[in-house]
Amino acid sequence: MSDAHTAITHVTPADGNVFADLGLEDAPDLWLRSQLLIMLKRRIEELGLSQSAVGRRLGISQPAVAAMLRDPVKSTVGRLLHALGVFDAHFSLEVRPDDQGHFCFVLMEPGQPDHRCRIPHPVAQG
Repeated sequence: MSDAHTAITHVTPADGNVFADLGLEDAPDLWLRSQLLIMLKRRIEELGLSQSAVGRRLGISQPAVAAMLRDPVKSTVGRLLHALGVFDAHFSLEVRPDDQGHFCFVLMEPGQPDHRCRIPHPVAQG
């Protein structure tokens, strides 16, 4: 087996949104859903709840809870926000322009670093 070395000639820096890095059109929505899902999982763990207990409080079945916790695409932003409210999660979500003329989601949770995601549409001037 030979040791082949490949020279890296170009590296594109990531912007903090793996979905955008993959070129997905709905990248900001997927990023937001995934961040909300991470927060929901963390909150459920803090409360020590089983999936069955989560389902009872949300009014959905345990398999529906399992699907929601496994895949952010399975839930809408609204459903995830509702679940976070049911479990008394504390966070702030802001949309603000960045210094390059794009909107940016900023998700802030106590005790956690802020998470940011650029929305690829420029801010309208005027």
